[in-house]
Amino acid sequence: MVLSIGLVKKLKKLLFSYLRILDNYVIMVQVDRFSANLYYEVFDMDIMVIIWLSLFVCFVILEAASVQLVGIWFAIFSLVSLALALFGVPEWVQLVVFIVGSTFLLIITRPFAKRFMKGSQTKTNADRVIGTEAVVIHEINNDTAEGQVKVLGQVWSARSQAGEVIPVDAKVIVRSIEGVKVMVENKEEQ
Repeated sequence: MVLSIGLVKKLKKLLFSYLRILDNYVIMVQVDRFSANLYYEVFDMDIMVIIWLSLFVCFVILEAASVQLVGIWFAIFSLVSLALALFGVPEWVQLVVFIVGSTFLLIITRPFAKRFMKGSQTKTNADRVIGTEAVVIHEINNDTAEGQVKVLGQVWSARSQAGEVIPVDAKVIVRSIEGVKVMVENKEEQ
């Protein structure tokens, strides 16, 4: 960011006044006299420990909320980077280890995790009626929007998939569910 020399002096004075407040931080200020650019960086091992610990907690919460095995790799490598910060390893090394390690494990293990987490899809109560035989207990007529069937001991509103009138006690096959109605097909027509 390019600043005027007067503004740079004010910012420098302000930064050095903060230096008295933040005596545990090392603030490096470099002023480029030719272009009047101000560069400052805050280096402190304690701040990196706090950052890595905060990231660890965030990724654990993310993983617990999603259970998709995505945040776990970032949580693990934030712990690794936390250990590196405690041993005094430079910040850029911590960052490289975090990004490369977590991204590598995510790319390598994600396909296996998806296959493992997918499992078999179980039908819900509503889905299990699809493809089963039902008995018409109230005449099905799409024109009057009437009709009910009994399937697996449950009574459902029903509509004919072909648009035909289906009489009481007829055997039908449930083909799909649309909202709270089952779409049925007359069994004798098959």
